[in-house]
Amino acid sequence: MIALLLGRLRLPIDDAIAIFKSLSEKIFPWSRGNWMAKGVAVATSRAIYDKTVFETEIREILRRLDHDPEERMIEDQDPACRV
Repeated sequence: MIALLLGRLRLPIDDAIAIFKSLSEKIFPWSRGNWMAKGVAVATSRAIYDKTVFETEIREILRRLDHDPEERMIEDQDPACRV
């Protein structure tokens, strides 16, 4: 995620860190102190985040940054961006 924020979206480091912290708190419930949720996910081999929340938050971030929320996160035009 940080690589995409910095490399693909070309955000300043401080902005990328702020977005990553906010995103992490929303998609990883155990990051807010709910360690039981992480333990259950790990013990049952399930994902430790909700992909629906992740997708929704990513789309919202792209909207806020004036990007198309459906755009691919790869640049075919710029071979220097290898994210």
